[in-house]
Amino acid sequence: MFLVYLFLFGLMSISTQSPLKVDSNYQHEFESFIQKFERVYKDDAEKQLRFKVFVENLVEIAENAKSHPSAEFGITKFADWTKEEKAKVMGIHAPKKLAPKPAQHVLQQKYNLPESFDWRQRNMVTPVKDQGSCGSCWTFQAVAVLESHILLSGGKQTILSEQEIVDCDHIWGVSGCEGGTSNSALTYVQRLGLDTEKQYPYKGIDQTCHARYNTSGRTFIKEWTLLNQDENNAAYQLTQLGPLGYNIWVPGSLFSYKSGVYYPSEAECLRAEEAGAGHAITIVGFGTENGIPYWLIKNSWGTGWGDQGYFKIHRGNLTCSINYVNPNVPDMNSGYFLAITY
Repeated sequence: MFLVYLFLFGLMSISTQSPLKVDSNYQHEFESFIQKFERVYKDDAEKQLRFKVFVENLVEIAENAKSHPSAEFGITKFADWTKEEKAKVMGIHAPKKLAPKPAQHVLQQKYNLPESFDWRQRNMVTPVKDQGSCGSCWTFQAVAVLESHILLSGGKQTILSEQEIVDCDHIWGVSGCEGGTSNSALTYVQRLGLDTEKQYPYKGIDQTCHARYNTSGRTFIKEWTLLNQDENNAAYQLTQLGPLGYNIWVPGSLFSYKSGVYYPSEAECLRAEEAGAGHAITIVGFGTENGIPYWLIKNSWGTGWGDQGYFKIHRGNLTCSINYVNPNVPDMNSGYFLAITY
């Protein structure tokens, strides 16, 4: 009989430190999940299908806990999503194997960095949002960096519209919920400005563009840049310029992340790359936990996922990273971190 170990507390987290055997039918856990995440299925057939997917995901959660001792995993809002549905939220367009990842012995500059840093503690990070089932992570990354830039420039908190970028940015052939690039999104804002979320609310679907280009109150930027692979430099620039964009290949285990430092293996990252599972995230800080250096990440999967919408990923070897590129000129304007400079 196949045994799965589940450590249930709070939000039903799981870790290898405190395994606990549960009933193999998982029915109680599924009903609790339905109530917690307010699931409504159209009929019994769909409920049975979702239950089957739920059980398969629980088995994977148990395996994740065994192979990732520095993090905890559990039941999240993705517990009844199929692999195909999860793939749809991976919205980064990036060529595979564009350039080899720098060897770990590459010299990195030394900077006088603090042990830890968190822009949230300085009230320079806007609330976590939820992209839903649309592959619009690239717009959320660009907007998150931009919203923090406004605060760092002395402005008031301004919640901007990802939906406008989804609908209207076609500068580099990006395609809304089918994916795009954050550097394209910032080029759009640089040229045309961006409206607020209130004026152009998020729907999580592709719509006909109805931007108000000739109205006041649009937000513009002047300059943005891409930083090289030196993570010490990225940490320093983070403290000087504000939150940074960062793109990663996402292993399936991230969907069930709850807390701790996520440290996927190189093999997991390569499998995610082969699957084209590119995702745009925002670095808002860094630190060390139990001896493991990490980047503090603001995600776009809502506050009900991860650690109130945030997660920590290993820092030091460009874990699962994707090189930013201009899709039209792939050998130019490349880098690993994105920053607004002015």
